[in-house]
Amino acid sequence: MATEASSRGSDRSVWKEEVPAHTRLLQRGQGLLLYILLWALLLAALLLISDRNYLLFHTLVEIFGIVVASSIFMIAWNSRRFMENNYLLLVGIASLFVGIIGVFHTLAYQGMPIFKGYGTDLATQLWVSARYLQSFSLLIAPFFLHRRLRPRLTFAIYLGVFLILLLSIFAWDIFPTCFEEGEGLTSFKIISEYVISMIFLLAMAALIWQKDHFDRWVLYLLSASILFMVAAEFLFTLYMHPYGASNLVGHVFMIFSFYFLYRALIHTGLRNPYNLLFRNLKLSEGALRESEARYRLLSEHLEEKVEEKVNELKLAQRLASIGQMVSVVAHEVRNPLQNISMGIDALRKEVGDHRELAQILEEIDYGISSLTSIISELLEYSRPTQLNTTTWHIAEIIERALRALAEKFKGIEVHIDLEQDQMVVPLDAPKMIRVLVNLLSNSAEAMSGQGSIWITSRFSLHDGKSFLNLSIRDNGPGISPQDLDRIFEPFFTTKARGTGLGIPICQKIIEAHHGTIRFQSALQEGTTVEIVLPAVVN
Repeated sequence: MATEASSRGSDRSVWKEEVPAHTRLLQRGQGLLLYILLWALLLAALLLISDRNYLLFHTLVEIFGIVVASSIFMIAWNSRRFMENNYLLLVGIASLFVGIIGVFHTLAYQGMPIFKGYGTDLATQLWVSARYLQSFSLLIAPFFLHRRLRPRLTFAIYLGVFLILLLSIFAWDIFPTCFEEGEGLTSFKIISEYVISMIFLLAMAALIWQKDHFDRWVLYLLSASILFMVAAEFLFTLYMHPYGASNLVGHVFMIFSFYFLYRALIHTGLRNPYNLLFRNLKLSEGALRESEARYRLLSEHLEEKVEEKVNELKLAQRLASIGQMVSVVAHEVRNPLQNISMGIDALRKEVGDHRELAQILEEIDYGISSLTSIISELLEYSRPTQLNTTTWHIAEIIERALRALAEKFKGIEVHIDLEQDQMVVPLDAPKMIRVLVNLLSNSAEAMSGQGSIWITSRFSLHDGKSFLNLSIRDNGPGISPQDLDRIFEPFFTTKARGTGLGIPICQKIIEAHHGTIRFQSALQEGTTVEIVLPAVVN
């Protein structure tokens, strides 16, 4: 039975996850419509109350603000020991005293039978003092995100400011007059509302400046709260009577301001504490995960690099061993080959017009030349490439390479398209000529001496560095994918007579110039060789 019930619960959860997108959108629309309807009913009820009894309307609005302010204080104060968000702590402490002044303001409002003989000015003075305290607190709060805040000392400072404000209004009678009966708002009150509005806007700017420390939704709600409070402050500069229309609309805007403040600091603090109370912890966890991912990626790349360097070292060691062996073999073989070659020259003189013997000697001589060439290539491949670089225009190198291949290129049409630029390439001319001769010769042989070759060059800029992009393309038979994968493999060749070291040597020379070489080819589509070399301004 337990298994069956669990299965049914699982089925229900799966069914919820598979709700179609248009159904979810419809549900959200219905929720938003209900939300707007409730607000409309609430505002209509408040406006009806204000029409029948403005004092009750004012009292309800102020009580809502007082409850929100005191709730913010309770959340901030009771979570101060483990909360890292000093912004909320400072705003919470300030909200307590703003709320208490709000209580005095509500009890002193015209029509309330508590403070008799003070008139409308008392409530207005208390309102202005509360807004100054609130706006300055919101302005300085973002700067305590990176600073230590001592809760008890902060509480004591706010208590002192609160007492000074009350004493200046009730006892010392030094707080400026804000409302004069029969005349309306004083210049001090109107100017103060503008100054308070400016402080609120600066507080919002400071909030946005520190946006990385706030959840995006919390930031939007706090900004909306401040903007509605600024709108209310502006309306409170226009009324002539405490029950006037601008005063009414201003209090409606206050409702929205306190509601958004409630949503930002109370609703979010209780339902999603990690988005508010532990925002820094959440950011630290995110940064830790990112750091861990970067470290893992770096570790993987490091392992690859280490493996690559180890392989390069092993290859270098093998090449060094081969180099030593080849040097010994070359020394031991070249001398006999030279003697054989000299003997062949002597035999040619003795053979005279004997064609068969002359042909045999030619084949022996060709074999000796091939063997000598193989030894030379082995020596070059096994030894480190030493460069003697000077700056060259690539056109000069291409011209010399083509001149060396003039005989082989009699049946080949060469198309040259070189970008004219002030850039030159630092290279070892003889070695680079040999690279081009090898690559062009391979193309000519692949096309059996008949076809076309296109040589193009372009300069490019990457990460602030200049490069030459040289391309050699032919319309020959192309290279099969299997052979293309092995093209840089030493001793691999598809030629009847070849060492398989020509292209690996070309690659070694290019890489010694801090460049790259790449082949692109497909059967019956020709072959393209792309060489990239560093370039500099001439």
